[in-house]
Amino acid sequence: IVTAAFGSSGFLARLDIEPLAPATPGVPLVRSVYNAASMRLGDVVSPGQIVSIFGAELAPAAGSATGFPLPQSLQGVTVTVAGMAAPLFYVSPGQINFQVPFEVAQGAASILVKRGSASVERPVFVIPATPGIFTAAGDGYNSPVVVHTSDYTQVTPQNPAHAGEFLAIFCTGLGATNASVRAGDAAPPAPVQQPFDVVVDSA
Repeated sequence: IVTAAFGSSGFLARLDIEPLAPATPGVPLVRSVYNAASMRLGDVVSPGQIVSIFGAELAPAAGSATGFPLPQSLQGVTVTVAGMAAPLFYVSPGQINFQVPFEVAQGAASILVKRGSASVERPVFVIPATPGIFTAAGDGYNSPVVVHTSDYTQVTPQNPAHAGEFLAIFCTGLGATNASVRAGDAAPPAPVQQPFDVVVDSA
């Protein structure tokens, strides 16, 4: 709860933080949904996007995929989006990283996390694209993973890009592709259906 007031001496705000709902042991609880690259919060996803969900009791222990195709179950945990099984990158009690199936239709849908016989559902909305750039820091802000295609070293202030050269951006949420790609597979080169512009700001 946020309350605010203006006065002659400036702006005053008070933030009252409500405690998080407690989790029931063994019952998954989803508290938030993020774009796994940009870490942008919001219950909006797109076909093929990598998503991070945070909560409690999501899995009994941590587990990671070890290769492709990605598994649809880790540590006894499964995730579906609009009823379609989602490939899993990682599960833990507090976080799950998964890929939205490419076949998911646009519109209202839900994410269902199932742990054994217990489950939790989270409503989301599917849109054509939700682009986000991965960052080396993993926080969605610092050190975006943009590389020189000549040697695949990262573009940094010490290793800057130059006019006329080709760069590669590592991102997710670009939407469906032509031709179609099966979720969970190592992605081949495939153009996306949604058009994008990349704007480079030299400021």
